[in-house]
Amino acid sequence: MKLREAVEKAEEKFKYLKHSGFYLVSGLTIAETIEAKSISYWKLHFLNPQKNEIITINVNKEAKIEGTSKAIKKAKEIDVNQLKITAIAAINNIKKKYPKIKTKKIIIIGRFDSELKKHVWTVNILLYPTAIINSFNIDGKNGQILTKRELSIFNSLAS
Repeated sequence: MKLREAVEKAEEKFKYLKHSGFYLVSGLTIAETIEAKSISYWKLHFLNPQKNEIITINVNKEAKIEGTSKAIKKAKEIDVNQLKITAIAAINNIKKKYPKIKTKKIIIIGRFDSELKKHVWTVNILLYPTAIINSFNIDGKNGQILTKRELSIFNSLAS
């Protein structure tokens, strides 16, 4: 399922979101391997900046509200039409450039990056068998790898 399809399904079921001041700030999914061919579910995050509240909606065959939480920070609305390439295409672009990556899990987030001033796919790859995460920002329009960072889970836990 494409992110756009998930958003349409959620907005159709929960029409009150737009009328209540909520807008989409991100869509998140997890792929088991870099060989993933499709996405079966999305977690969508809708923000209401006046209430400082986020509603999380799980979308697979159906759209269901998972819950609400306080927003940690303000985020810009994303326009899923600006994500011209799919999440799977973003993964494939990484796979082409880094063919030897061995993965455990891949977390994919469609969002607007305020620093890059672009709609991006942020792809976080947990490398196997290490505890390293490679984090990529992929241009949502053309699939270009914009940034790559390497993070250690152990360094994050120690701080």
